[in-house]
Amino acid sequence: MGALTTTWACGLDPAHISWASPHEAVWRCGNALVLHDTLTQHQRLLVGPGHGIRCFAANSAAGVLAIAEEGPSPRVWVHRASDLQLLATLPERAELEFTALAFSGDGELLAVASGAPGASLAVWQWRKEQLLASAPLEAPVGGAGFHPADAGLLVTYQLPGSRSGGEGARAAQLWRLERQWAGHSLAPGSRFQPSCGGRVACHAWAPEGLYVGCDSGVVVLIDHESGRELASTREAAAAAAGGDADNDAGGAAARSSSEATAGPRVGGGIVSIAVNADAVVVCGGRLAGGAGSSGPPPLLRWYRRGGEGRGPAMALAGEVPGTAGAACVALCGQAPRNVLVAMRDGCALLMSPLPPAAAPVGGAAQPAAVPSVEPLADCHAGSVMGLARLPGAAGRVLSAGEDGSLRLWDAAGGGQLVGRRDCPGAALTSLAAAARAPLAAVGSAAGVLRLVSTADGRLPLVWRGRIARHAVAAVAFSQSGGVLAAACRGGGAARDCIAFLSVARAGQRAGEAVQLLGYTDCGDGVLSMAWAQQSSDGGGSSDDQGPLTVSLAGGAVMLLRPPTGPAPLAVAENGSGGGGGEAAAELLMRLPLEALQARVAAVPAPLACIAAGWAAEGGAGSKALWVAGHSAAGRQLQRFVLPPDLPAPPPLEKGGALPRPSQLLRPVATSLPHAKRGTALALSPCGGFIATAGGDGSLAICDAANLRGGGEEAVAAREAAPAEEGSGQEEPVAPHPHPLAGEAGSGALATLCFDASGGWLASGAGDGSLFLHHTPGAAGSAAAADDAAAVAVAAAEGAAAAEPVAGEGAPGVDDTPDDGLEPLLPQRLAGAAREAEALRGAAVREETAARLRQLQARLAALLERNAAAPVDQRLSQEEVIVDVGRLQELRAEADAEAAALHARLSEAVARDEILAARIKERHWDSLEVKPKAVTGIISHREVWNFPLPRPEPGGGAFAAVAAHRREELLQQAEAAAAAVAAAAAAATGGRDSFTGQQPGRDSPGAAAAAAAVEPATQQPAASAPEPPADQQQQAQQPAAAAPTPAGGGSAGPAAAAAGGLPREVAEALYAGRPIPPAQLLYGEREVTTIERKRAQAVICRRIARELKAAFNSELDALSRRKRADADRVADANTRLDDLEREISKLALAGEAEGNGDAAAAAAAGHGQGQGQGQAGGEADGAGAGPAARVVVRWADVEDLEEWLFKVKPEEMVASKYLSPEDRARAAAAEAAEADARRRAASDDASARALDEMMGGSLVRPSDAVADLAAERPDWMNGNPQSFTEEQLREYREYQAKEKAAIEERVKRRAAMEQERRALQAAAFDDALAALAQRRLGVLSETCSLEGRAARLEADAAAAAAASEEEEAAAAALADAARQRGAHIERELSDARAVLALQQDRAAAAHSEERAADRTFRREFHEFNGDPAAAGRLAQLYRQRLSQPAAEGSAAAAAAPGQLVWPAAAQAGASPRAAAAAAAAAPPPPPLLDPPPPQVLPLPESARPEGVDEAAWERFAEIRSARAALELRARDASASAARAARTVAALEARAAAAAADADAAAARAEAIRAARRAACEDVEVRLRLRAGQVEAEPAGVSASLPGAVLVPADAIEALNGVVREKGRAKLELLGRIKDFKKGIYALQWENRRVEMEAEDVASLARELQLLHVTKDFQRLVKAGPGAKSNAAGKEVASLEALLRTRGQLHAKRVEEGRRQLQRLERDVEAKAAQNAEARARTGLGGGVESHLAGLERLLQEQARLQEAAADAREEPHERRMRSTVIARKLRDIASAQDDRIAALRAELARLEARSFPRFPEPGAAAAAGGGAEAGRAAARGAGPDGRG
Repeated sequence: MGALTTTWACGLDPAHISWASPHEAVWRCGNALVLHDTLTQHQRLLVGPGHGIRCFAANSAAGVLAIAEEGPSPRVWVHRASDLQLLATLPERAELEFTALAFSGDGELLAVASGAPGASLAVWQWRKEQLLASAPLEAPVGGAGFHPADAGLLVTYQLPGSRSGGEGARAAQLWRLERQWAGHSLAPGSRFQPSCGGRVACHAWAPEGLYVGCDSGVVVLIDHESGRELASTREAAAAAAGGDADNDAGGAAARSSSEATAGPRVGGGIVSIAVNADAVVVCGGRLAGGAGSSGPPPLLRWYRRGGEGRGPAMALAGEVPGTAGAACVALCGQAPRNVLVAMRDGCALLMSPLPPAAAPVGGAAQPAAVPSVEPLADCHAGSVMGLARLPGAAGRVLSAGEDGSLRLWDAAGGGQLVGRRDCPGAALTSLAAAARAPLAAVGSAAGVLRLVSTADGRLPLVWRGRIARHAVAAVAFSQSGGVLAAACRGGGAARDCIAFLSVARAGQRAGEAVQLLGYTDCGDGVLSMAWAQQSSDGGGSSDDQGPLTVSLAGGAVMLLRPPTGPAPLAVAENGSGGGGGEAAAELLMRLPLEALQARVAAVPAPLACIAAGWAAEGGAGSKALWVAGHSAAGRQLQRFVLPPDLPAPPPLEKGGALPRPSQLLRPVATSLPHAKRGTALALSPCGGFIATAGGDGSLAICDAANLRGGGEEAVAAREAAPAEEGSGQEEPVAPHPHPLAGEAGSGALATLCFDASGGWLASGAGDGSLFLHHTPGAAGSAAAADDAAAVAVAAAEGAAAAEPVAGEGAPGVDDTPDDGLEPLLPQRLAGAAREAEALRGAAVREETAARLRQLQARLAALLERNAAAPVDQRLSQEEVIVDVGRLQELRAEADAEAAALHARLSEAVARDEILAARIKERHWDSLEVKPKAVTGIISHREVWNFPLPRPEPGGGAFAAVAAHRREELLQQAEAAAAAVAAAAAAATGGRDSFTGQQPGRDSPGAAAAAAAVEPATQQPAASAPEPPADQQQQAQQPAAAAPTPAGGGSAGPAAAAAGGLPREVAEALYAGRPIPPAQLLYGEREVTTIERKRAQAVICRRIARELKAAFNSELDALSRRKRADADRVADANTRLDDLEREISKLALAGEAEGNGDAAAAAAAGHGQGQGQGQAGGEADGAGAGPAARVVVRWADVEDLEEWLFKVKPEEMVASKYLSPEDRARAAAAEAAEADARRRAASDDASARALDEMMGGSLVRPSDAVADLAAERPDWMNGNPQSFTEEQLREYREYQAKEKAAIEERVKRRAAMEQERRALQAAAFDDALAALAQRRLGVLSETCSLEGRAARLEADAAAAAAASEEEEAAAAALADAARQRGAHIERELSDARAVLALQQDRAAAAHSEERAADRTFRREFHEFNGDPAAAGRLAQLYRQRLSQPAAEGSAAAAAAPGQLVWPAAAQAGASPRAAAAAAAAAPPPPPLLDPPPPQVLPLPESARPEGVDEAAWERFAEIRSARAALELRARDASASAARAARTVAALEARAAAAAADADAAAARAEAIRAARRAACEDVEVRLRLRAGQVEAEPAGVSASLPGAVLVPADAIEALNGVVREKGRAKLELLGRIKDFKKGIYALQWENRRVEMEAEDVASLARELQLLHVTKDFQRLVKAGPGAKSNAAGKEVASLEALLRTRGQLHAKRVEEGRRQLQRLERDVEAKAAQNAEARARTGLGGGVESHLAGLERLLQEQARLQEAAADAREEPHERRMRSTVIARKLRDIASAQDDRIAALRAELARLEARSFPRFPEPGAAAAAGGGAEAGRAAARGAGPDGRG
């Protein structure tokens, strides 16, 4: 995670404020200096390097800053103000603190005053880090300053608050810095004591002297040369009071003003003073004794400096009255009169300009103008007690201070203050803001709770009430903002309690907005509480509120559910709410823990501050509540997961304490980078990060996901899991300390808060400093993404809740100051309830009495009527009674069930609507092109478009790929242009042949070169198929900013085309136009890398998208054409209908008139048209009918979105639920509509108008036929035979006209039919059919492109999975396994050498045993001819050792006195075979180790009869020697067995290591093969027509005239055959090699046997030639153990002596080893003591050198002792040691020979794997020479390697 960025500091230390530059003010805020630009209102921060900033100094002329840090061994740091660069660091010269800093006028010297102990004043030339001079101080000083013009003069004084006394406690001390021959000296000068008796508190230098301010309120001017007092404000005030009384009105007014403000007596000290060119500016000091002494203290006053034209010195010149005193003043800035003031209430003001001191006129002071005031900073004056984020407002943070103010900060707007509210008389203690409502709650120390609206920057008050007698320690809103919890402190012995309040949002009535639900006692003190925050994935409680998590002081965590309703408002016994404190409130509105469904669990240590949230645990979708907090026992952040089955606490008696819970939660803890215990904690809005603050003022942010939780089962499982070798227990990720805000507050950080977006973090400290930090990108972006929905909901609800809620303190009511005597809210509610109850009781009683009287009268009347009724009609007494109460209960139950059903239905409907909206947003709104279909006009064909998703912003991946591909093409073009230019230059000899100039872009040579390569550009480039030109869409490529290649101009495209680029691509590159995606494709043989495969896939998908988009454009054009054709068809149908209707009317008129000819003509014409219409209809597929009209077909789902996402009422199966009110309204509306229809039917105005105006018909004849029919006279309706000649003539003319009109109408109808047929045959359906075929082609092409892209992405994914890193990791594993195997081989070689040595020892021991047995048999086999004695001796000889009583062993099963021999020894096996059998034998069971066998003693009573004393002693000697030899043989055999087991284990380990190495190498080879296969798996697309290749692919072959397609299976089968034959060939060569190897082995074995035979013959000849003496004969005959053999005896005695000495040596070696261990322990102890002593004394070099010398001396003595011991060794011991060493060397040489042989075998195996390999002749000759040399060496060497 990256570091935080501190963007704004909101805090002010009013003790010191200054100017860092002419327009930049500087003050301290926590552990940082704030540099505030007064022109731009921007800030810069200089963070202190240590635990805090003790003091600082600034010099605006030199532009430097000096900082003195707090803490032990502090230092002084000097920075440049312009860029905050560190210039110098002064060494440590103070043990505890620095008290004052001051720069000289030019900024080159720095005065540093240090505090006790050893207070001193030092002057530094800080640029060189050189101390000029220093002097001790009597007491620590609090102020110091150089003379502006004289760097050798400075003043110091003690602050008024210091406790030091003495003569100089109230005086100002002057110092002189003088230059001497050897350096500088700092000497004290004169000391000034104010005559007013006050203490010097501040100072300011001026040319006329030194101005000092006293704590008595007097400003004094001192002559620094003589130390004399020149003037003071007290003298000036006395002179003004005794002036001339006859001055004018202006003078009198000025004088009265001076008396009122300056007075003769001053109360209040001067805290700051500054001097400019005209006046002395003073902060503090209220003037007492005058008229204004009782008023508020002035904010600022200025006095005249005196001198020519200024009037009397120290006379009051003006003042600015205010409500709070100033704390510090500084004069500088761009205008010399600017005044910078720091207020005690945390404000910084800039007064510009300061009015000049007016000169007196006529002896009277002129009134001064009031300067303009500009606020620079408005900060909290006390501790920041709470921070809260606002819903839906990114970057806005609300803060509450101890000074009673609420401030709204805008972090995103630069940290400016955008809202403020002051709570009168309140010390705020807690703050919380609702997450989904514009409300904030703030508690005070007096127990008052306020609710303010955050929708307005003025933060208006919407509710106020006192809920506790003491402080409200914490407040928390539920997730929905509907419930507010407040932790109230208990006074004295009373315990804390938690109050619950119900908060309603806008829309409620004023009296029901905020309701107190009650108080609960948790049985312990409340440390912190929090409501579980909604997680980013929607996790959380299903209900609206969720549980409240409370941390208790006794080390417990409690969960409380909010109450569903208010607690009963019980009346106290005394009738007034009784008692004081929370006891009365709890008595009135007590909520037991059972009513809140309390759950409790214990934690290891109390949690000081907590945060809660939800996290995924267990199965999918399950959520668990977790709580994290600072442990009160250490610097740890602990996280607990609360299981759902927490136990409930036991019922608490009144005043009883909560017992320790039985269930203990197990935390996940992480150490925090804080020097002190954590003090604050904040959870990000997304729940992914936790910000923590420490008591040292540092900040840290850790990932909440790494604080793993889990229940007890999960924690136990993690603890039970064994840790892997080389790895420790897995710990959560440690949080990262923030380097800037790590020491942001001089005090502990009190509170933290993220903003609504998670991109900002606010921290508030106990000293009033508030910092705004910008969180890292991951945190900020994760918070913004995860909290987007919550912020939107909060913004919407905030807008809906713009109307503030109301309660006890309505918005229109002003806030009242906190009062400790104000009654509590429960008491007020109880009083109001009693009053309302009294009023309501009287009214209810009166109403009840009236109703009872009415009921009595009615009942009496009914009874009278019942009594007067006939007997058979009278009702009995039971029938008269009606159960009204039961009826009401049934109705109430029915209403409740209906309301519950309505609520469930509403919830289901809302859930369905939300799901529908999500589906629509995910699957419909995300589409750029929605689904659409076009149908034929007559045919039933439908053609759909291609839905296209919305493109990524900025072009997405294709934009990056296109830019990269364009750069590659540009490089290729540049290379081609360079090649063409080089060719042209070579052709012309470097110069143009016509002009003699160098070939350029416009030279003839370049033009000729371009012409030469022009034919190459005409060849079409092989690329992927692209759509037609009218169907392409240009890609959005960054072509405008692309650079032009070096070979630009007319020859550039030609050169690029000659280099292989298509002509159009080269022209697009040089013209800066976008390149079509199809031209960006790589060649088929170029796609062999992961990046190119991915880029090729992106380009293919882009081409597919453009093909679909082009088809969609064609479909849209055809759809528009269909609508135009449909309009024309509809118009033609309308005209045909009108024509047929008129013709039918004429035909009917003719038939009615009896005009057969006209009727026949009309019928004939109509029938002709009808026949044509039918024929056309049959031809075109239209339906039958008189006119066979064309009916345009439309898609069944024309508007798919309307059909999908709109539900019509008729589609709903279930009827909508209507309440009784809705049903009544619907019935009334239906009745009104029926009445209106009835009235409209009775009086239809439209029908009446039609009858009156047009005779009831809207059809009016408008053509010739209709006009002719209208003009027909009535007489023509008669019989034509009765007509006259004139009438017959007119009749015939009328018939001719009528016939002509009818024929004209028939012709028009035929023309219209022809037009309809033309419209019908307008080829729309044919165009649609062609478009359908086109869609199949586009679909085929896009599917091919999509499949190609999927194949490329799959290959890229496979290549990425088999990356070089994976191969390197596998190779590293193989190397590690080989190294491990080599190490094991070395150990195995050593173990084999040890095994051989142990086997030799065992063989020698067994050989000595057999020799001893032979000696016994030779001497005692036939003892003096006494078989009984010989047998007894033999039995005693065998019973020489005690056998261990091991269960199941052969020794235990043996009979007493029987000697158990090893099986191998009894079978006559060799010692090596016995050792091997012992090694192969299973080890004994791991029971108690049997005791070692001991030598059985021989008592005198065991001596057989007939054995004399000498023989008995000889027997005892032989028996004891044999027992010792047996023990040694057993030890040797056991050692050999252990060595054999070690060798077997090492061999197994070596085999395993070799197997691991082979497996890792095979894995690396498989990864390499998989990556190669994935990268080189290219796809070559061939265009086929009639089974022949139409276009040759680029980069595959120069010509493919006879190319055929071969199935890949056939190629794989052939490859398999080739590989199988190659494998068989390799096996054959391996067998040949093994056969030759066997031949060579047999030849060498034969040679070895021959050489051994020659050695045996040589030894036989030497033995035959040996000179035989008598002694030699006796030795050969008797053997080495014969008594007569003196040499044998000597050898036996020497061997016994050697064994004895060997035993003594082993014992001494063991004692020496134990003594060496004791000495090593003593050395370690001494070394630890020496280290501790060095650390304690700081002297390490001398002791180390002394110890080194002693070690060398001891080593030299040990070497001398070893040399002396070697000199004292016996000769046989030296021989034995040399023998052992030689044996070891031979074993090592043998192991090396074995290793060399194994390596040679491995080399041969590896060479055999590299088939086929053909050695070069030189190598073969070398190999042959090497073989000859090897055979020669073999012939010259023996079996053991010696020649």
